[in-house]
Amino acid sequence: MGMRCRVACASLWLCLSSVALGQAPPNAAPPAFEIASVRPAAPHSLFQALQRLGNRLSGIVNRDALVGFAFDLGPNQISGLGPEPNFFVVTAEMDPHSTDAQVRTMTQNLLRQRFGLVSHFALLPAKAYALIVAKTGPRLELSKPERSSPATPSGKITFNYHKGYFLSGRDVSISDLCLALQAPLHAVLIDKTGLTARYDFDLNFEAPNNPASAAAALPSIDTAFPSQLGLQLVPVTAPVKTLVVDHMNKTPSPD
Repeated sequence: MGMRCRVACASLWLCLSSVALGQAPPNAAPPAFEIASVRPAAPHSLFQALQRLGNRLSGIVNRDALVGFAFDLGPNQISGLGPEPNFFVVTAEMDPHSTDAQVRTMTQNLLRQRFGLVSHFALLPAKAYALIVAKTGPRLELSKPERSSPATPSGKITFNYHKGYFLSGRDVSISDLCLALQAPLHAVLIDKTGLTARYDFDLNFEAPNNPASAAAALPSIDTAFPSQLGLQLVPVTAPVKTLVVDHMNKTPSPD
């Protein structure tokens, strides 16, 4: 077998091996949506978090929320964007078999293409909370299958906002709870509870610094966590993995 033939066979083997291992072949195009639209929202549009339903992703969000979704980060884990008053209508379609991780990668590439995003990760000191067990002891209930329902599915934390925050978790870990609370608390939560089981819980509390929430007579986070979960939030400053935005255009390129 000649040298040229051996090189060609080796290249083919590498390509097939990459596919077999679930990796993209060399020089493959980055993952992308089949169809994607990002356009300025109408004045006074209301925020709608990005949601995936089947093969469709949609929402009305600002740049901060769009970057947060793409990299699976809370607002306090993004640096360099500044105030974000402008909203954008985002709609995209993808293969319905795409995983959530693949959809986030597609969104990252969309940001690079349409907003010219340039960024890097760094560990920066930031506001955080240590989640610990309160003096009264934990009040979380061990998970039971019969508590799950279509409205509160197993393995998920459902999240609603109406003059305050309402969370319900079924068959979830403390790590799941910490992740879900990052957005409403605008801080990273560090699990210091030592609790390793899976739990069912319901939690409601007032939105920090929101008079409308206070008018709804919901408990503060200082009251809600000990009384409803038997847990406590302790403010700390900690090194947090942060996405530093070096450049991002204020508006996207046209569809």
